[in-house]
Amino acid sequence: ERLDNHSVEFSISMSIRTIASQKVATSAHRIIGKWDYQTDGAWSMETGWNNNHEVEIFILKTPTDYGASYPRTQNFNLQSNIYFFLNMVYNGSLNYVDKVKFYKNFNLLAQTNTGSFVSSLLNSTANIKIGRFGGTLTRWWQGEIGEILIYDSPLSMQQKNAVDQYFRYK
Repeated sequence: ERLDNHSVEFSISMSIRTIASQKVATSAHRIIGKWDYQTDGAWSMETGWNNNHEVEIFILKTPTDYGASYPRTQNFNLQSNIYFFLNMVYNGSLNYVDKVKFYKNFNLLAQTNTGSFVSSLLNSTANIKIGRFGGTLTRWWQGEIGEILIYDSPLSMQQKNAVDQYFRYK
């Protein structure tokens, strides 16, 4: 858990990159998020609620939002005990279709969007939690999360290539 402070507050953009694996592909388990469910939050990236082989990120409209707006991958194909590189980019200044993008193992994924997305992320007082929910939910990530890199903006091509190369040698 990372205590809330200004270094983890985002406005119109955010990039998250991680390497992880799950022991058993299970639905609705958090990878990383800033959301104490039903009390205070901003966003949460987790395995799919209805499909444990997909990944989604909830973008909250209010701190007490229950999570009605989210993009979900269509072809992530999460498998048990297989490591994957996951990259999620949120850019609130872009149009609805391009606002959120997911990448698995450096390849852009198809996705579906549900609900509408805010143009800037909430500045909630919730702590960032890795591998677990806060608030009234207790769904722990069952597997390994090797490393998480969080940026307050989309990366330039040069930055993206440097991070991708860094992860390839992990």
